[in-house]
Amino acid sequence: MSDITAIDQSFHLDENVEIGKFTCLSARATNYTDGCVHPAGANAAFLGIAQESILPDAMADYSGGQYTLTSGTAWPAGSIPTTGQGRNIRTRIFGISRVVANAPIARGAVVIVAATSGYVETCPAQAGTTYNVVGIAIDAAGAQGDVIRVLVMPYLYKA
Repeated sequence: MSDITAIDQSFHLDENVEIGKFTCLSARATNYTDGCVHPAGANAAFLGIAQESILPDAMADYSGGQYTLTSGTAWPAGSIPTTGQGRNIRTRIFGISRVVANAPIARGAVVIVAATSGYVETCPAQAGTTYNVVGIAIDAAGAQGDVIRVLVMPYLYKA
């Protein structure tokens, strides 16, 4: 018997922006029925975590031991290819994934999308608020930019 550790799905990038590896994505079907975009903001609806970057050729998002690209950055003019829109992006929709932290996160914390960057943060659990949960932190994050493992299991949570 084999173990299933993750479920990935490919989606079409539905905007002309750069997407960083290990950042959260949201669904949008403006141009593609299976479209995805960078999150609109904190606690945005969650689709999955990008398992690869969408960048112009010859660009890197990893430097000095950290992922430095902010998802949602405008696609540079004069780049090759000329657009990121329409490119397939492999996305983790369930299972264990790495993800970039927006701030320190305790091991075992419930995490949500932090901002348009697609990073995650601890769910604040303010009474009466509904949260779009990404999953549970398997590792602790000490600072913004740390890459941690998360058990991706999206659900809505009302504090």
